[in-house]
Amino acid sequence: MVAGKPTDGEAGRTPSWLTGRSEWFAVGSLVLLALVLRAVHVLAMQGSPAFDTPTMDTEYHVDWALALARGDVFQPGPFFRAPLYPWFLGGLFRLFGEDLLVARLVQSVLGAATTLLVYLLGRSIFGRRVAWWAALGAATYWVSIYFDGELLIPTLAIPLNLLALLLSQRQAKAPSGRNALCAGLAWGVAAIARPNVLLFMPPLALWFIWGTGRARPRGLIDALLLAAGVLAPILPLTVYNARAGNDRVLISTQAGVNLWIGNNPTADGSTAIAPGTRATWWGGYEDTISQAEAHEGRPLSPSEVSRHYSRRAANFVFGDPDRSLPLLLHKLRLFWMDWELGNNQEVRFFAFRFSPWLRFTPLRFGLLATAGLLGLALTCRRRPGTFPLWCFLLIYMLSVIAFFVNGRYRLPVVPILMIYASYALVWFMDALRARRFVPAGVLVALLAAGVLGTGVHPKTLMTDSSNGLWQLGVAEEARGDLTAAEQSQRDALLVRPTHRFARIALARLLARQGRSEEAISELGVCIPGPAELDAIEPLLDLLVTANRLDDALTTAEAILERHPRLGVAHYGRARVFVLRSDWLAARRALEQAESADPRDPRFPYGSAMALINLADSDGCLKALERAMNALSPGSQSQQTLGEQIFDNAIRIQRERGAQREIEELEDRRDAWRATLSANAPADAAQH
Repeated sequence: MVAGKPTDGEAGRTPSWLTGRSEWFAVGSLVLLALVLRAVHVLAMQGSPAFDTPTMDTEYHVDWALALARGDVFQPGPFFRAPLYPWFLGGLFRLFGEDLLVARLVQSVLGAATTLLVYLLGRSIFGRRVAWWAALGAATYWVSIYFDGELLIPTLAIPLNLLALLLSQRQAKAPSGRNALCAGLAWGVAAIARPNVLLFMPPLALWFIWGTGRARPRGLIDALLLAAGVLAPILPLTVYNARAGNDRVLISTQAGVNLWIGNNPTADGSTAIAPGTRATWWGGYEDTISQAEAHEGRPLSPSEVSRHYSRRAANFVFGDPDRSLPLLLHKLRLFWMDWELGNNQEVRFFAFRFSPWLRFTPLRFGLLATAGLLGLALTCRRRPGTFPLWCFLLIYMLSVIAFFVNGRYRLPVVPILMIYASYALVWFMDALRARRFVPAGVLVALLAAGVLGTGVHPKTLMTDSSNGLWQLGVAEEARGDLTAAEQSQRDALLVRPTHRFARIALARLLARQGRSEEAISELGVCIPGPAELDAIEPLLDLLVTANRLDDALTTAEAILERHPRLGVAHYGRARVFVLRSDWLAARRALEQAESADPRDPRFPYGSAMALINLADSDGCLKALERAMNALSPGSQSQQTLGEQIFDNAIRIQRERGAQREIEELEDRRDAWRATLSANAPADAAQH
């Protein structure tokens, strides 16, 4: 077989409705079907409270896009996350207004385009019949329909990946420098959406050199053109990162912390929370930086933070193979398991609750994965021509399990599995037509075994509704419906009493309603336990507010026995000492808090207030200076605290008659206020 040539060359096997103009009518019908199903799903999802109140990653994307649309600064410095999807979303907001419904409906068009690209890619390798079945699967697969309505990266990354694969596949049929350059450009753009596709570039370059039938010098030139095309869209981002953050960052700095999240002694392969950090987007982001700087003993640039966590992950993987190897195998199992692991939302819960017709779509991941792997096995003899397809599947899978697994991270391999599964289906139909019943029966038996195997879930996996109910309650709270939110959290705890996030969320709701003692009781259940790092600050705050100072002090000290460098626990102790007017003890506790977490401006500001009461104005000014340096630029959530910091510093300098220092502080305060005004829209959405 000639590399890349379609394999349904047996003209008699191609149905008449897939030839000539009928072919494109049939394909157009599938594209239209994909568009309609996605639009219907988006409209149905308006019933979800999360539709207009995104959380976690979706909130981050929306906030970033809103800042872009309004011309505001979002997050100074180098990119933390690859920017293409927020740019895309921001462009939609500029064109159509800040309407999440319109943005989701536009994404339905991307889902329809994915269906077309699946057809074109399958047709280029295996022919029309395989391509049509693959496109039918892509159009109707419920997980793809669901995620095309979510404000997340896959809805843009997947069609970009497929376009890049299609252009790469052209090298098998018509090798040329132009095709190599176009493929590289497509991969470069795809990397700005999801950088892990860059891991596929070295094997693809080698294939351009040796696998496409080109003479060695021409193949090498093709590989160089591929590399040039990949770098062309990326290098402007690298230059921006160098100028904006004075840092050497190719695209983004997220990789290191994500590697640590997925490879540490407490990792479970799917939870996207770094050890010892808060379970919120910005809380986790800030805590990982603080932890890295505490470990290194100095301030770190974003790239240094990423390298710090990469080293820690590597030390765990190579230094503790007794734990890291089973974890890797566990993640491999999770990747091929017939369950959509949630991250921002519990996928099945929200999809089937608010768009219930999706539960009746026939295709599930276990069936798709098993049929896809069988199709891959059946095409082994054609590997020279199908190299981009199967190698991308392998590399992307490895790139996911190297970090952590969830439904949306494995979604980019689904179109590839669709194509291979469709090949297995066509092979099966041809075997029946040719009366080759034994091979057909073996295929069915293997398929059944695979479906059963992928349906066996680890005992630790939560397949009940508790996660979904907790996330539903969070969305209801964000929408302002506290009664419904409380009921959802209580329902989650009825399903799973040990659900820590539901209990903390319930306590927060009770506190918001003035039911402090009930909230304290709920948070007390979390300590000691896995949730205590998230529960300790609100619990101490409630105890202090309720004037239960002895309980607050006892609780903080018990936490510090287990977590000696937990800044909020030291801060809780300090608040008790302040209320008892024990300023020396308060200062010592605040110094310990600041040492544990120098990025939190509350701690040096508290030290300053203690030093004022100890008549140490010089020490107070130094602490206020540290507090000013710790203020996050443009953070509306720190506005009141920042004003207090500057006001006290100016007051002390006025008492000293230091006019020059007063003017410098006023200029500095004015500049800080200007950043607040610039970032007000985006930050208000974040908090």
